[in-house]
Amino acid sequence: MINIKKKFVYSSFQKIPDTFIVLSDWSCVFISGPDSEKYLQTQLTVDVSSFESEKHYISAYCNNKGKVWSICKVFRYKNGFLCIFRKSVVKRIILELKKYSIFSDVSIVEEINLILVGLIGKNIKETLKDYINTFSEEKMIEHFNFMSILKFKKPIERFLLISNRSFFNIFKKKIIKKLSISSSVQWNSLEIESGFPIIDYDMMLKFFPQDVNLDLLNGISVKKGCYLGQEIVTRIHYNKNNSKRLYCLKGISSENKIKVNSILKIKFDEKKFNSGLVLFTFRTYDGYLWIQAVFTKKILLNKEIYIFDLKKNFLVV
Repeated sequence: MINIKKKFVYSSFQKIPDTFIVLSDWSCVFISGPDSEKYLQTQLTVDVSSFESEKHYISAYCNNKGKVWSICKVFRYKNGFLCIFRKSVVKRIILELKKYSIFSDVSIVEEINLILVGLIGKNIKETLKDYINTFSEEKMIEHFNFMSILKFKKPIERFLLISNRSFFNIFKKKIIKKLSISSSVQWNSLEIESGFPIIDYDMMLKFFPQDVNLDLLNGISVKKGCYLGQEIVTRIHYNKNNSKRLYCLKGISSENKIKVNSILKIKFDEKKFNSGLVLFTFRTYDGYLWIQAVFTKKILLNKEIYIFDLKKNFLVV
């Protein structure tokens, strides 16, 4: 297994070299069986029954009080559904999913033999065409004999390849000499730029889905039937009373004193103060520090805020 660690990554505003990334901090949970659709419909915040086979979706998985265990990407896969979660939360997610499955004909397993690879860069599509005969521009997901490819357009075009270990080894040998190698932080940084909330183990059950912008990402259905936390999540939607929002901050700083799961104290609009919980940070080659955090008050985009711990102004992006 490739294990590359880099202190800095590229942002979408930079020219990113064609890059190969083993996503070691993400993992797949496969829910299959005759009742898989009906069962998953009662667990996730999205309307699973409406899934199209050529699309992938974002969803929250909540407890019965509407608090988020974690966020996943989910899509139809073989005779069931594949959910991509953060590796740190997978074991707990499976325990929770199995709690309610005893009366349903479903199988819930972590697919440890599936390898996730991120592929990014201006010419990466052309590189992939050397190994994939058919490449649809319209489909968000394509399945082949030994792999599936998920496509993303935000914040830049990029691809997520899911394959078994045997095919991964063959593919890696063919493609690796043409590409740069980076850590999964590079992929995570682009996920954050696209608005995806990174909910790791220490952040479980701290937010409602709307607190981390799932309503803005089409990750919540308020029209489907009952699911875990549905009553509270729906009430927040109709009353519009969520008190928190997810933001990404960008600024120049020679050091990073900001830690994940720490409280970030800021000042904005001259005399207004706020605090937020930090989900993720990363640094880019062009000298910027990026911070993903959930704040308790609304902050305007493209406005500067002052971070006390860094004694610096940051831009809300």
